[in-house]
Amino acid sequence: MIKYVSRIFINNLLDQVDIVKLIINKIKLKKKGKNFFGICPFHIEKNPSFVVNAEKKLYHCFGCGVHGNIIDFIMNYENLSFLKSVKLLSDIFNIPIHNDKELCFSEKKNKNDIYYQLMFNLSFFYRNYLFRSLGKKALKYLLNRGFNLYIINYFSIGFSPLYWANKIFRNKKNIEILHKKLKVLKLNKNNHNYYDIFYDRIIFPIRNIHGFVVGFGGRTLNNKEPKYLNSSENNIFYKSNELYGLFEIKKENNIIKKIVVVEGYIDVISLFQFNIKYAVAILGTAITNSHIQKLFNLTNKIIYCFDGDKAGIQAQWNSLKKSLPFLIKGKQVCFMILPKGEDPDSLIRKEGRNLFEKRINNTLSFSKFFFKILLLKNLFSSCEEKTNFVYKALSFIKLIPDNFFR
Repeated sequence: MIKYVSRIFINNLLDQVDIVKLIINKIKLKKKGKNFFGICPFHIEKNPSFVVNAEKKLYHCFGCGVHGNIIDFIMNYENLSFLKSVKLLSDIFNIPIHNDKELCFSEKKNKNDIYYQLMFNLSFFYRNYLFRSLGKKALKYLLNRGFNLYIINYFSIGFSPLYWANKIFRNKKNIEILHKKLKVLKLNKNNHNYYDIFYDRIIFPIRNIHGFVVGFGGRTLNNKEPKYLNSSENNIFYKSNELYGLFEIKKENNIIKKIVVVEGYIDVISLFQFNIKYAVAILGTAITNSHIQKLFNLTNKIIYCFDGDKAGIQAQWNSLKKSLPFLIKGKQVCFMILPKGEDPDSLIRKEGRNLFEKRINNTLSFSKFFFKILLLKNLFSSCEEKTNFVYKALSFIKLIPDNFFR
């Protein structure tokens, strides 16, 4: 990745790029006079207030106020750094960054590049193995669960056979990285062979918001525990930061009005197959501040939809408490209570998309869910118990930053 570029190159880049050509591939634009108008991708609106001027090579939104040049757009739309945005534009428009004194730049290999490359190669290997003889059982399982080949390929689902490491990765350095840095491989002390921690499992690649594979989830095909296994945290993967399906949501939607948060990979994939392409899953952990901030950077509405059991309700209550400090003007969280014993995957297959979306559109608001749970947890037979309820409610309410809502 480039370390720095000169102002001369930046000016040259801005002169040569076609801002309309790039943005029109991201959002729909309609020409009116000298300008192009469209729905702003940075806030929710019904009427187009986002304008692009080809002559000035600038964009501006009269609704939320965002404005800038093509580099600013790429930084905000793709969530990239300045230098990565410059590199992306230079690649798209085939404007090479010359290695000379005039343009003054240097190149330094990003230390994570090798990690991303190895994880991509491994994901590609898993994906291919699903369609080989050893992956026949795994593929049959997925098809029997109702997944079609398109959705299997879309999410790059794969399969891990046993003891592949020494055969596939002959480079000892790469094996060491997969073992010590990425923690995908373990060493069998008896025969000194490396083995995959996900062996004999269906593999779900986990991508970060930029589309890089940073980890994996694996589901067992037999009664082996745990049923689901996630990558250990490593140099590029932190569970508290990543959400399964977030990259796919950004890829599928210019404007994200709402995001449904579910518990598992299967739930996300099933919802996508039924054309509900705004679901993400937490990765075997509780929702975190980082998760909520990432979601609210993309949408104004989060819907928590966990399994229809006691654990699911408790997870939703915990999510409510985590969300309190983020409830500023325009941001809202809602709660979708599923029937007992159901999860999003099972329910949408029983009801279909239309009925499931009716549930999404009739979720419990924050306030209704908040008091519903608190009223279940407290008694009101005496003044003391009522007072205790008030103090408990206020201890949560005071964490809400929005003055009017609080």
